[in-house]
Amino acid sequence: MLPKTARMLRRAEFVQASRTARAVATPCFIVQSLPASAPNLSRRTKSAALNMTPSLTPGLTPGLIPSPILGVTASRKVGNAVARNRAKRRLRALLYQTFFHNARSTPACSTPSRHAPSPPPRRVVLVARKACLDGNFASMQQQLEQALKRGKANIS
Repeated sequence: MLPKTARMLRRAEFVQASRTARAVATPCFIVQSLPASAPNLSRRTKSAALNMTPSLTPGLTPGLIPSPILGVTASRKVGNAVARNRAKRRLRALLYQTFFHNARSTPACSTPSRHAPSPPPRRVVLVARKACLDGNFASMQQQLEQALKRGKANIS
C-alpha cells in the first residue's frame, strides 16, 4: 500500500492534474504528471506540504528527499464498479513497485549525489483504460517507465 503522504487525497488535486498536467497515453493507462513547480492544493502536514518524506519511510534514502504524490483513477468506460476497483488495485500495485519497492534495493547508507537522476515529479496520476484489466503486469511496468521518460518525469 502506498503511504498516505504519497497519495492524492482530494478531488481538487485530480482536477488540477487533468487540466494542467502533461499527459502521455499508453495502451493500458494514461500518465498525467505535474512538475515540481505546480502549486500544492491539498491540506497536508508541513513536511508533506514541502513534498518531503522522512527517512523512516521504508525504501527511501536517509534524510528528507522529494517524494511523488501519486493518484489513480478509473472512469466508467473501464467497466462496472468491480472492474474499476480491480483496475485501480493493479495500478496502485504498479505505482508501489515503481516508486517504492525498487527503492528498497538501494543501500540504507547511500545519500543522493549531485549526479543522481532528477527527483520524481511532484504529482503523477494514472488513468486506467480497459486494457489495464487484462494487461500483463511486466508490460505495464515497461509502459509506465517509458511514459515517465517521454513525459520528462524521471523516477529515482
